Amino acid sequence: MPKSSSFEQIGNKDGLEKAFTPTQGYRQYLEIIFNFVDYGKMKKRLKLEIGDIFCVKISNEKYKFFQFILCDKFQMESDVIQVFSTISDHCLFENLSDIIKSDIEFYVCTSCKVGFKQGYWEKIGNIPIENKLEIPPFISIEDVSPTITKSHNWRIRNVNEDYQFIGELPSDYKNLTQDGVWPAKYVVNKIETGKFGVPLEEVE
Repeated sequence: MPKSSSFEQIGNKDGLEKAFTPTQGYRQYLEIIFNFVDYGKMKKRLKLEIGDIFCVKISNEKYKFFQFILCDKFQMESDVIQVFSTISDHCLFENLSDIIKSDIEFYVCTSCKVGFKQGYWEKIGNIPIENKLEIPPFISIEDVSPTITKSHNWRIRNVNEDYQFIGELPSDYKNLTQDGVWPAKYVVNKIETGKFGVPLEEVE
């Protein structure tokens, strides 16, 4: 793939995050990550399988964990992960089941391979998905604007399904995860702080 000025602009992790939003240019985002040979010290290719467990380093030398559970074909074939509440001072467990026994804090669509290559998380093992998955729906709005504070155009979507228009957001939906294919940087923000760190989260 030939290099261009746009490639030079996003030839590092910070540039990549600025160049792409969670829902725009996702396939180009992946293509650049996997083919741009000058992007730092590229890590070895990740063999991704359903059930894979990853650890994420957060502040104060602590770690949290998530599991890849399925592919959302509607949301650009992104990876759906479930994030666990377990916090540890190390990333290695003799029994990974100790991790998945903890509460699930949230679900989100991302790319496990891209986050791995960018160094945001590490794969530490695999546990098969045995129980039936009960994934809450995702929410989003149609009228995205930097100045909007309240929307009457909320949508809701279940994994691998299309959107349903719901208008105003019911109070019991406010804690649902914002839809989109979220770059690793924002996923780690939410794992660590409970928020992605974008203005959209403040819209009612």
